[in-house]
Amino acid sequence: MVLYPEVQKKAQGELDAVIGSSRLLTFEDQPQLEYRADNTRDAQWAPVAPINVSHTCSEDDIYRGYCIPKEAIVFGNVWLA
Repeated sequence: MVLYPEVQKKAQGELDAVIGSSRLLTFEDQPQLEYRADNTRDAQWAPVAPINVSHTCSEDDIYRGYCIPKEAIVFGNVWLA
């Protein structure tokens, strides 16, 4: 939402209209927060970073025909998963 302040403003307006400033959001509020729900759902499709945390192989392995040697550093790519 940092890149789209108008989206943030609209989502905040919806929250203010539904729950105000005197209480926290509850599960019962969800049906009334359609704009926020749509934006949250869309954000889940776009991860912050496409490359995952690195891992080190503990033993030699063959994955889909590729030889991955012991102690090789492997990164998962969420766009290819």
